[in-house]
Parts: sequence; structure tokens; C-alpha cells
Amino acid sequence: MKTDLMRAAASRSKYKVELLEIPMANITANRAARRLTIAIYLLLGVVALPFTVFGQTLGQTLGQTLGQTLGQTLGQTLGQNGNTKPAAPKLAVEEYEYNFGKVKEGAEVSHTFKIKNEGAAELIIHNVSPACGCTASDFSKKLAPGEEGKIELAIKTAGMNGKTERYAEVISNDAGQVGLKLWLHLEVYKGDSVNSANSEGSNNMAEKSVLDFTLKSIDGKDTKLSDYRGKALLLVNVASKCGYTPQYEGLQAVYAKYRDQGLVVIGFPANNFGGQEPGTNEEIKQFCTLKYNVSFPMFAKISVKGADIHPLYQFLTSKETNPEFGGDISWNFNKFLVDRNGKIIARFETKEKPEGEKVTQAIEKALK
Repeated sequence: MKTDLMRAAASRSKYKVELLEIPMANITANRAARRLTIAIYLLLGVVALPFTVFGQTLGQTLGQTLGQTLGQTLGQTLGQNGNTKPAAPKLAVEEYEYNFGKVKEGAEVSHTFKIKNEGAAELIIHNVSPACGCTASDFSKKLAPGEEGKIELAIKTAGMNGKTERYAEVISNDAGQVGLKLWLHLEVYKGDSVNSANSEGSNNMAEKSVLDFTLKSIDGKDTKLSDYRGKALLLVNVASKCGYTPQYEGLQAVYAKYRDQGLVVIGFPANNFGGQEPGTNEEIKQFCTLKYNVSFPMFAKISVKGADIHPLYQFLTSKETNPEFGGDISWNFNKFLVDRNGKIIARFETKEKPEGEKVTQAIEKALK
């Protein structure tokens, strides 16, 4: 009996130990699993950290860059829109005056001034208001940007006598040309017959010289060639877009060399050949000054050939007034040499360089 009790007690003790060992094993296994899980999470965190930092940095950089670019673009656009000037017209006139020379009293004469809209908006000519004795027979009312037009002025000489001038004021929507005037010059004579008129005209032209003409300087100021009395003059029709345009350099060199001895080089821009002088007087002045350092006198653009030829060049090229050196201007950079008394003494074609021996020898002879 006692033996049985002892066996039963031992059996119960063993059962208790086994029951205790089972939970302890489970607890140990759970702890190990948790530790492994924590270790895996930590490892994943360490591995993911650089990528997270990189992602944040990239996001910030892209955000800042896009923000700055967008802000700058918007700012520039708004700023440009705020500073943009409205389109405006620009009235350009090829010449501001014309001289008819001698006209018989009672005759009616007219001249057409060429104009162009060099602006970016429509040019509107509201009116051409002439002075007494002058009429605006025809003029362009509206010109689109880049379009050319005309203003035709006429003078009735009945009752006039001697040297006279008339003008017409051009009223347009070009704010930069307020008070613009176009001038006409003429000398009216009285005569009973064509023969007497021709005789008087011939005598007058024979007595006339280069120094008797007045033209606009490239800055728009009336300039008398008589202001150069006592100087030798080299008159040249120039152009900015010609194959001979580099002769500006030679002209300036000759002017610098002989200026103190009494030579004056004078440039007359003209658009008669190949449209090679299309710019305004302001543009021409800027071109020859900046590119060739021109310091000799430059005059406003004129015509040197054709129906609208300027009176000076009509005088220079007519065989009646210049029998020895007359003849049409052949191309840009033809040259006339005038002595100290206003007499034409030589002419040189385009190909003759200003600094060449042929031209300089003639200049030196004129200066003696």
C-alpha cells in the first residue's frame, strides 16, 4: 500500500515538471521570435534610412527648383508685359525739301515727297496743311507698317517774283513728328518769251556754283554749302549696304589726312541703286559713325538720279551746268572734287578708291 502511494506521488511530481517545462519552452520560443522580428525591423530600418533621406532631399530639391523656375518665369512675364510699349507708327520722309530752281512767273510746279511708315502700327495722316500759295494736291491718308506713300505739293507762281519758299505742315498720329514741315524752294522770274526765259536761265545757271545750294544735314538742320567757302570739297553719294561701303574707311582717312589743309569730305546718302540705302537718316548716321568712325559732314538722304533728283545733283550731272564732268551718276560712291571757289574740277567713278593715288593727287593739287 505504502509502495503504491509512493509511486503515485512520484508520478504526480513528474507530471507537474512536464507541465512546467512546456510553458517555459513556449515562452523561450516566443522571446526568440520577437527578438528576431525586432532585429529584422531594425535591419530594414537601417537599410531604408538612406533611401528615405534621398527621397526627402530629392523632393525638396525638385520642389524648390520648380518653385523658383515658375516664380521667375511668372515674374519675367509679368514684368515684360508691364514694360512693353504699345505699337506706334513712325513717319519717315526721304527728303524734307526740294528746290525747283528758276520758274517763270505764272507757271504751276509740283513735287512728290516719298514717305514710309517704319513703325509697328498704322500711320494716319490727318491733314497736310500748306502755307499760302502752296497746295497739297494729293497725299496718302493711311499707311500700314512698312507701306510706302507720298505727299504731293504744288505751287502756283502767279504774282510771285524772285526767290521764295513755301511749306506744308504734315499732321499725323506719329507723336515723334509733331510740326513736321516739307519745304519747296524756287526763284520766280518774269519774262515775255521762252527765249528770254531760257537766256536768263542759262545765264543764271552759268553763274551758279556748288556753294549756292542749301541742304538738310543728317540731323535735319538747314546747311548752306557756302559755309564751306574757301575749302576744297569731295562730294560723294554714299550707301550703307553696298559692296563699296568700305570706302567709308578711305573717305575718313582722306578727311583726317587733309582736313587741316582745307579739305572737307561730304557724304550724301542715296537709295537710287539697288535699294542699298534703305535706312532713316538716324540709322545711317549711327551706322557710319559706329562702324567706320565717320567724322566728316553727312547730309540727309536725297535722290541723285531720276525724276526726283535733288537740285544739287541735277547741277552736278547736267551737261549744261557741268559740261566737262556732267553725266548721270553710275552707282554709289561717285565722287566730285570742288575747288575752294566752288568750281567742279574733277570726277571719279565708284571704283576709284578715295585713298588711291589718282584721287589724292587731285586733292593735293586743289589744296595748293
